[in-house]
Parts: sequence; C-alpha cells; structure tokens
Amino acid sequence: MSGEVTVGGKSRHVKVRGRAAQVDDRVVLLPEDLELLPMEVEVIGVRLLISDLRMVDDQVIAIIDGRRVTALVAPPRHVRGSGKAGTSGDVRSVLPGTIADVRVVAGTQVEAGQVLVILEAMKMLNEVTAPLAGIVRNVPVRKGQTVEEGALLVELDSPSDS
Repeated sequence: MSGEVTVGGKSRHVKVRGRAAQVDDRVVLLPEDLELLPMEVEVIGVRLLISDLRMVDDQVIAIIDGRRVTALVAPPRHVRGSGKAGTSGDVRSVLPGTIADVRVVAGTQVEAGQVLVILEAMKMLNEVTAPLAGIVRNVPVRKGQTVEEGALLVELDSPSDS
C-alpha cells in the first residue's frame, strides 16, 4: 500500500509492505501486531508511545506521547505508462497482490478516474483507476491472478490513438 499523507501541512510519501514502512526515504520496521495498543515504536532513533490509532473518513488520528496527531490520507498516485501523458498509457500495479475484480474488457471506453481493476493487497481492496480517458486496448490480468509490483494491469489508448 502506498500513498501521500499530510501531517502538519507537510506532505510525505508513505509505502507499507509487510512490517516495513517507508516514509519518504526513511524505512521503519513496524511491530508484528498493530492491534495491540498502547504500543511503543522507534522511528529514526526516537521512541514513541502510541496509545490510540484510528481511521476516520480520510484522516488517521493517533495519540502519540500524549499528543493528538492527525494525518490526512490522500488517494494513491497512479502509475502512468510509457506513452506520452494524456495520450496513451499502461496502468501498472503499485504493489503486489491478487486481482479481486476486473471491471473492463478490451474495447471498453473509459473516463479518467473510472475503476478498471480491484486489487487486493495486505487484506485491503484497492481501486485501480484510469489515469486518462480512453479506450482499453488490452487487459492481461484475470480475477484471482497474483501480480507483482509493476505488473501490467491494463493498456489504454486515447480515442485519437485508435
């Protein structure tokens, strides 16, 4: 799972895989059981006590060392393909997982932001959306298929490319 979070007005890129979390260019090892609160974690040599952690709408709210911290969770960025942005592109998986659903077939006309594929990763369903309006050229994945990070999920052409 990856995405952008904003804490105290500062935007950070966060990527989580298994027990490892990367914030910008720093990697942190997370505790094995995140459901045990309170928990003590060490981030860049600093020990922190997390006594509450919850998701409310598009925010993560935590009590860290007795202070309330709120982080705005932005939707994940989409990976655009090798074509020129806005004209054609490939939609690739931003993390490893299993295809839970495929919502399009070759020839489907799609709008920017339309859901193409549902990817299950780390027990979460992630909507993979079209980065641009266009026509689906190819869908090389099927429901139930396991994919790696970077795997090609959907090939798109802009209407002017066809």
